[in-house]
Amino acid sequence: MAYPLAGRKILIISPQQWGDMMVSKHHYAVELAGRGNQVCFLNPAAPELPRRLMVERHPQLENLSIVSHRPYFNRDLRFHLRPLYDLLMRIDTRLLRRSLRRSFDVVWCFDPNSYSSLADFGASRIIYQLVDQFTEPAAHGPAREADLIISVAKEILDRFDAVPRPKLLVNHGVATSFVDRAKARLAARDFKPKAGERVRVGYAGNLLLPRLDVATLGQIIVESPDVDFHIWGNHDPPSSFVAELRRRPNVTLYGPVSADKLAAEIQSMDAFLVCYEWWKDLNGGANTHKVLEYLSTGKVVVASRISSYLDSSLIQMSTREGNTDLVEIFRTTITRLDGLNRAELQEKRISLALENSYARHIDAIELALDARTDT
Repeated sequence: MAYPLAGRKILIISPQQWGDMMVSKHHYAVELAGRGNQVCFLNPAAPELPRRLMVERHPQLENLSIVSHRPYFNRDLRFHLRPLYDLLMRIDTRLLRRSLRRSFDVVWCFDPNSYSSLADFGASRIIYQLVDQFTEPAAHGPAREADLIISVAKEILDRFDAVPRPKLLVNHGVATSFVDRAKARLAARDFKPKAGERVRVGYAGNLLLPRLDVATLGQIIVESPDVDFHIWGNHDPPSSFVAELRRRPNVTLYGPVSADKLAAEIQSMDAFLVCYEWWKDLNGGANTHKVLEYLSTGKVVVASRISSYLDSSLIQMSTREGNTDLVEIFRTTITRLDGLNRAELQEKRISLALENSYARHIDAIELALDARTDT
């Protein structure tokens, strides 16, 4: 019998603020709240807050609260005196819990750096989910307490081989906004290309991200004047690369948008891009959540190396260090769009995305929690 993640009081600890550009922890919070859980989404500590604690109700979901808090001590201590930092964090955690005036059944932590222990939150279940590689040994502390360790990449889970706790490999998820449109497209068999229009290529992501391969992405755009590039994501404050993109007549920058808006606007794309310097990245190009959002449209994806999809025939992928063949792969893909976006392949891409909805992931996590269920 699964441990039901419904009717619970759940604290989600996030290393990213709540905002328009939502990633996995935000989507899990929304899905869990939709299942009747009382969910608190804990933003990373913000020293600039005017008050110690600020709790805001989500405008659409009454049982989802966004919690912002000011730390009692300088968190930079983590980089200099970790043992003292850990002691102060345990005190800070207890004070925060007391200020919230509520108990939790589940603590679901996505932050591998801030906590060496989650026990002081007092929850009966601890879920520890990592979507990125980590550098600090203290990240093993919460893993040793966890009822379940989750990651999107085998390379990350392997680092917990010596921790005798249940583990689960779970891909990135697809939010309801994308799932609903994917189901509608499948039902309508809406796979026909828009004849006579210019090719539209989408990119969603932070344009200021250090691992973004701006040289290759820029070359693709410059050498494809026949293609219109539509880019969603943060570009402020503008870098020299962003400034150059703004000068390109075939580029439209939208900035960060909500998941609902992104899901609606990417439907008209003919292809998508992923372009990272994976060989310099701590994650080694293991996975990225945007791929499944792209695939939910059915359209082809051109990508730098993503190890989780190396065996997939649904993505046109470079595996060369330096992305030395990615420009060529992109141009070849554009000339073969009719074949690469044929109905059969679009159905397969959409089906793969639907297999990875957040709803399905939570179902799998409920079952995995059976490894330690005593209620």
